[in-house]
Amino acid sequence: MHQPTVLICEDDLPTCHALRKLLTAEGFDVRYAHSIADALKMMAELWADFVLLDLFLAHGDATGLIDIFLAERKPTKIAVLSGSVDAKEPSREQIARADRVFIKPIVIEPLLAWLAENKPIRREASPGERTG
Repeated sequence: MHQPTVLICEDDLPTCHALRKLLTAEGFDVRYAHSIADALKMMAELWADFVLLDLFLAHGDATGLIDIFLAERKPTKIAVLSGSVDAKEPSREQIARADRVFIKPIVIEPLLAWLAENKPIRREASPGERTG
């Protein structure tokens, strides 16, 4: 059975590890990137069903990753992980391309509900059908 893959792009290690532990226990294959460079590398190597994206990663503003993820991985669902509203937070226009926004600290029940509602439906290939 296919485990949906979640790519967590988060530079706060305690947040990243807590999400990984929780989502793994819920049956997700969880990977993570701690910087923009890591996220770009993971995009090249991995098909993620979901991306949880902190827009302020180490070494820069990760807002541009939304467009890259959408261009490269159309079926991927993207959720922005945003801190409290202050002067450095992204504008509504910057995050409008994401499928969902979760405010930190993340309340886990809405996150799990969103993941469950958007789980991809996988089917087995019929005989002779190409799978890759």
